[in-house]
Amino acid sequence: MINLKDTVFYQITSANKVRIGTKQSEFIHDRWVEVKFIDQKDNYFLFEYKLLDQKMEGTALIHQWAEDLEWFQSPLYFMLDFEGKFIGMKFLNQLHERWETTFKSKLSKKYGAKPGIKQMIAETEAILKDDKRLVSSFIGYNHFRALFQPFYKPQLPTEELELILSQYFGTADLPIIIQKEAEGKQNITIKNKGILNHQKFNRKPLVRMLKAITNTYNIKVDLAVDLEEEYIIKNGLLHQSDLFLEAYVPDFYQVITAHQLKIILPEKKEVETDKINRWTLPIHHGN
Repeated sequence: MINLKDTVFYQITSANKVRIGTKQSEFIHDRWVEVKFIDQKDNYFLFEYKLLDQKMEGTALIHQWAEDLEWFQSPLYFMLDFEGKFIGMKFLNQLHERWETTFKSKLSKKYGAKPGIKQMIAETEAILKDDKRLVSSFIGYNHFRALFQPFYKPQLPTEELELILSQYFGTADLPIIIQKEAEGKQNITIKNKGILNHQKFNRKPLVRMLKAITNTYNIKVDLAVDLEEEYIIKNGLLHQSDLFLEAYVPDFYQVITAHQLKIILPEKKEVETDKINRWTLPIHHGN
């Protein structure tokens, strides 16, 4: 059963690296967040997620834009079923109002006529006008996955799961088969290992995308996926998450995403700000 403490504080570090041929981009994003239990209804728990502070290390304009949107999106209200699974969001009208009254003008003034800003603003507005699309934007291999999982149900020792990351490669979904292992009763450790579900993967959109990016038409695309995750729950409360996902075409294409979540205990007087180097995880392919 979930431990419904009033407020829990976490430090979440996210890292991303993309390599296509000889070109590479990466960023590291630290967040300090507050997760608060708000209410219990007949079929869901309601939690408030609030950003307290953040630090982004990235060189591209999109990284700076993403950092600004983090402030815009806070607070958020997540609906979880009684197993802890994300099932929806509440108070989306607050996001719409915040955009129209404050953030749209601030961001327009801040970025001015920088290339691509008009498209970013237009895309943000399009998502905000479509609640279904807005909610789906919080589902994927992002830091919210480190928080909201069905942790609070009886855990089987072994289990096979399916994860489908919608539109991971443009229009193509990324289907993953996960082998899950769980141990412990009061203190539970869950470990996931995942690989590509070849039977359900539609590789044609990825091939088209890579051909368009590289202007090369004889690309051999043998996609592989490596997923590793660990979650530690103590006395019904999530204490730590480590997530790692790599999708790669050997010697040509690589996308790495990693998230690490650590609880900040009340008795600690200072928040630990040293980042964990996620690239120390074993990366056997593409490097």
